[in-house]
Order: sequence, then structure tokens, then C-alpha cells
Amino acid sequence: PQTVSVAMTPFHKLVLVRAFREDKTQLAIRSFVASELGESFVQSTNTSMEDIAKDLDKTTPLIFVLSQGADPTELLLRYAKKRNYMDRLHVISLGQGQGPKAEKLIVNSTRAGDWVLLQNCHLAKSWMPTLESIVAGFSEPKPDAPAIHDEFRLFLTSFP
Repeated sequence: PQTVSVAMTPFHKLVLVRAFREDKTQLAIRSFVASELGESFVQSTNTSMEDIAKDLDKTTPLIFVLSQGADPTELLLRYAKKRNYMDRLHVISLGQGQGPKAEKLIVNSTRAGDWVLLQNCHLAKSWMPTLESIVAGFSEPKPDAPAIHDEFRLFLTSFP
């Protein structure tokens, strides 16, 4: 009824959509953010890997948060090819016990200055504390740890 709609805040409406029409939640969130914060917060931007790479360094991984039908792997492969890094980009899909292989790959790549792409991090939830520890070690290395090569980069993909 009209009186209920007027009495409800936009957030309350969002909660109702989530409760009764989960399939419409993403659209409702987009509408909520646009109305509360402005259209600029929901507009997609065409960001290039060159722009993104400016914010990366050997201690800062890039996390691609995936959405349905979106795969940034091709974007990264094109960028690696442009930078002549195709043979130094190592891709591994996590899950099914791939954590130890990924850890070894990261360790070797930090020394060689290679790039590592860990795909589907959401499938290796039990290994995420190990990955967190590895990444923390990039900026807070142990005294006996070998130096990280300046060209090393870590890329991660995961669904939310």
C-alpha cells in the first residue's frame, strides 16, 4: 500500500527486496546506491591495466573481484603480452589441493621477478589464511627472508 511505501526508507525497501526477491537484489542495490550516493557511484569505468598497474608494486597484490560472466584473465594476458611477460606469467586455478603448489610458485616468482595469477581464490577458503600470511610477509619480511624482486606481481581472482 502507498502508506507503507512512504513510511519505509530506501534501505528498508532494499531489505525487503533481499528477503522476498533475492534474484532482484543486485538491481535493487544498484538503484539504492544511485539514489543515496549518486549515479557516479554505479557507473562502470573503463580502466586499463596500464592505469591499474601504476598502483601495483612487489608488495601489493591486485584482487579482481569477479561478477557473473566477467573474467579479467584476458585483460591480464593482453597486458602481459604487451609487457613481454607472457612466458613469465604463471597461472594456477585454486581448489583441489592447489594451495601448496601456489605457495611454491609465489616463492619462486618473488625471487625471479615473475608474475603469478591465482584464479578462483573463493574455492580455496581453507588456504586463505596461508595466503594472507604470505602477502603480509611481502611488506614485513623476516630477517632471513630473501629479497623480493622489484618486478614480482601477484594477481588474484575471486567471487565475493
